[in-house]
Amino acid sequence: VVLTGTDDETTALQAVQLGAQDYLQKGDFTSQTLFRAMLHAIERNRMRRELEQLSRDKDKLLSIISHDLKSPFYSMVQVVKYIADNFDSLDPRTIRSHLGVIAESTEKLYELVENLLQWAGSQAGRIELHPIEFELGPLVESVIDVYREAAAQKRITVVNLTGDRFTVYADMNMIHTVLRNLVSNGIKFTGQDGAVTITAVEAGDTVSVTVSDTGIGISPERLQTLFHAENRSVMPGTAGEQGTGLGLMVCREFMRKNRGEISVDSEEGRGTAFPFTLPRTAPTAEFDATAVHISSDHGPY
Repeated sequence: VVLTGTDDETTALQAVQLGAQDYLQKGDFTSQTLFRAMLHAIERNRMRRELEQLSRDKDKLLSIISHDLKSPFYSMVQVVKYIADNFDSLDPRTIRSHLGVIAESTEKLYELVENLLQWAGSQAGRIELHPIEFELGPLVESVIDVYREAAAQKRITVVNLTGDRFTVYADMNMIHTVLRNLVSNGIKFTGQDGAVTITAVEAGDTVSVTVSDTGIGISPERLQTLFHAENRSVMPGTAGEQGTGLGLMVCREFMRKNRGEISVDSEEGRGTAFPFTLPRTAPTAEFDATAVHISSDHGPY
């Protein structure tokens, strides 16, 4: 907020064009008008940052649709066309191999579309929160069952150490999605004979859940943007698995909605840990999801 000693409107408007949120003339304002101008300036700046983030999210969405969504389709079209053109000359073993490629591409495409729809729905406010009280351990086990085959192919041990004594209050489907993305990432970025471990401890009125792996870790530079649309360089997994980073954005949104926080602790070559918190009980008052923030010693993951 600029205080100007002149009543020259041109000078004041130039200040606004250069970045000032508002201007007041010295000697012609009160504490109330200054306070109101500061509040308006803060709100306008907050709205500006939100619009900038929405613009980055939109660019990320378009990038995913134009590239990451198209690639699996292209692979499937090419393989199906090859089988159709050469079916009579192909032996069953070759056909089975090509069908495996189609199955793998379909699985990746389904996971991508699911994350894409969840993230887009969350951004548009179309995903409703339905929190209930549930046991954490069985939910973690159901997620591990989904990725048991993928882990076995890389000889990765996935261990559920959450036990059966932790109860949380959250949207079960959303937390399933968060766990699914974090466990999937752990398997993706961990090499042969590694491990992915899920633990839980009580922390006051919350339960702190951690999904950790013994994988390749993350550089300090990439840690700063991995939870945001600015993340353009998504690393391939240890077996060449591809990703978009969209799953981590979904995790961020779903943790916000469930009164939780998510952070990361990672070191290159030594693995990564994703801690996140969940409330143990229902809120005593109406919960404002916009008040929850994401925190991390290393910046947002």
